[in-house]
Amino acid sequence: MDKNLLKSLLSRLSRHAFEKFIVELQKANKSSEAFTPLPEAGEGVYYQGLLDSYGGSLHTVFLLHYSPLELLNHFDSKSIGDPVIKQLLKNVRQLYKGQVGYWGMVDPFLKRANALQSVAFLTNLYNIDRATYEKDLIPQYSELVKKTGLKRLPVLVGSYDSFIELTPKETEQAFANFITQNDEGLCISISTQQASVERFSTERNLIGGVLQTTKYPYEPVYINQINQKETALDEFERLFRVT
Repeated sequence: MDKNLLKSLLSRLSRHAFEKFIVELQKANKSSEAFTPLPEAGEGVYYQGLLDSYGGSLHTVFLLHYSPLELLNHFDSKSIGDPVIKQLLKNVRQLYKGQVGYWGMVDPFLKRANALQSVAFLTNLYNIDRATYEKDLIPQYSELVKKTGLKRLPVLVGSYDSFIELTPKETEQAFANFITQNDEGLCISISTQQASVERFSTERNLIGGVLQTTKYPYEPVYINQINQKETALDEFERLFRVT
């Protein structure tokens, strides 16, 4: 798949769809430890054990940071420190306070260390140049982490840009899995000036629709070789008129 097309499709995911995609993306990376929810810290927080740690006792914590880009005229990187993400970081700090783990695989060669080793922000940002990440975004996320009391921790920032650039095959596979497993959440918009619906055809009934005789939205509709597009479009319109 073309990278620009994939990035354009991903940029239209809603907040909940974004989280589902991120989970699929982590599943596609089979070389890493399990991507596990951390509900004690809040919604959209996950952790992953480090491969070189004893029993996965050392963690990277991931915070999903979704920005409603469609509501912003221009994304301002200075807006990353919203109250929600600040509270999530405080929750993470409290949860890992005093927690320890170990580097190494076997005793007596284990080295004690803080359980929380790094913080990663997974964002829905896209079409941002690398210089902006290095000079602006990553430093601001790092400063945000420091202000919440999590000092001297490596800070990572992931986005659609970095997903596609660094793991193109895994990102494409994750998106393919996402759209095949979550088809009930997809919405396709068609401009009447650019496209037209000429024919509907299916070999089985649709899951839902409106029958002219009952007007019930949950009744099945059977469509077979409808050559006049007005038939289906009129029925769709009547669905919104049912009271």
